[in-house]
Amino acid sequence: MKDLRSFLKAVQEQMPDEICVMEREIDPRYEVTAFVEKLLDEDRAPILLFKKVKGFPFPLVCNVAASRKLIAFGLQTTPNDLVETYRQRESNPIKPHIVTSGPVQEVVRTGEDVNLFDYPHITAHESDPGPYITGGLMIARHPETGIRNVSYIRCQIVDKNTAYLHIHPGKHMDVYHKSAEKRGVPLEVAVVVGAPPSWAVGSLSLVPIDVDEIDVMGAMAQQPIDLVKCKTVDLEVMADGEMVFEGEILPDVRETEGPFGEFTGYAMGAKKREVLKVKAVTHRKDAIYQAISSGATEHCILPAIPKEAYVFKIAKGACPTIQNIHVPFTGRGRFHYYISIDKQTPGQPRNVAMAVFGADLLAKHVFVVDKDIDIFDERQVLWALATRVQGDRDIIPIPGALGSDLDPSSAGDGVQCKLIIDATAKPSLAKFPVKNKVPEEILAKIRIKDFVG
Repeated sequence: MKDLRSFLKAVQEQMPDEICVMEREIDPRYEVTAFVEKLLDEDRAPILLFKKVKGFPFPLVCNVAASRKLIAFGLQTTPNDLVETYRQRESNPIKPHIVTSGPVQEVVRTGEDVNLFDYPHITAHESDPGPYITGGLMIARHPETGIRNVSYIRCQIVDKNTAYLHIHPGKHMDVYHKSAEKRGVPLEVAVVVGAPPSWAVGSLSLVPIDVDEIDVMGAMAQQPIDLVKCKTVDLEVMADGEMVFEGEILPDVRETEGPFGEFTGYAMGAKKREVLKVKAVTHRKDAIYQAISSGATEHCILPAIPKEAYVFKIAKGACPTIQNIHVPFTGRGRFHYYISIDKQTPGQPRNVAMAVFGADLLAKHVFVVDKDIDIFDERQVLWALATRVQGDRDIIPIPGALGSDLDPSSAGDGVQCKLIIDATAKPSLAKFPVKNKVPEEILAKIRIKDFVG
């Protein structure tokens, strides 16, 4: 699927239960998030396409990648094969195709015509100081190498051409910006709104800093991404996007951004952060505005897929008999890892957990279970915790480790205590008590509807 709208069309045609198209007007201030949360209370997360947005001529879509089913559909694979598909494609990047024009530049506004308040950026929570761009992919080029980085960076709209940013310390975009600051020059960026799941998960790849993430996005889409040159900055953007905000991150300038309701489910405190000056806005004539409801399912599931794919490769080096890896929504798609292994010897659970911590800075609690536990069923994981763990033996704290600066329970700089929870059977699964089991032939024979009308 080439772009966001072709993805939405395919979902409507092939998975109509996974998309809700609404004619009733919605207010981007709080109401979009309220709608998402009401559905979450019912364990539902379909795509939401609001055709009428109060005060704006643009329709608004969210929840585009709010489930593994939707992400798998976007990559033309199955939920069961999603992570393996991701691993294979990530290793085979596809370079983009440069074009001279594209739909994303049908309308061009520059200079005094730029007004960020003309677009339906959502205000998600009452703690937020105002509207944010939450579903935009920020593109930048490394000042030295020229390699492109693509990241989700939250952007607080403060006036008609200014946004305050949250760039994660130590991440690739932070390295790019600091490199530009050392030269005393701004970092040119472009924020692209309107991404199908293939672009989204490709941009979240944990590839090294010398890998161009647009190449990875092409791999996920299984076709070259068409790029068109920006109007006011020396960058190329996705020609088939919906909107683009072109600008510069200023050197040596910081302003107070936040607080913002984050993926953790908490409003994170205001801090001095980077400043973006917007020089141009381009968009389709019939553009669809895309948002991500912060803290909801999409915000947590999107980064989990690339993490599972990348960390599995690292963890396999520490434990060749690793079976599977899962970054669950309940850990906010960042903090918890469930690892299943075919344990061959004592000590393997600790080794594989330490490999996970080394591979992912945000990993906080690593749960290691035996191969008989389905790590995608949290009832089974909790059962293993209840019946195979002794706290003094199997819970290993690692104090003073660096984690997420958005973790509200840690110090402001992200230093925290991480945990390894060894929930494997001791001394081995083979020597552990036998699990309760009903004979297969009886399970096959008993049908509930024969007993209950």
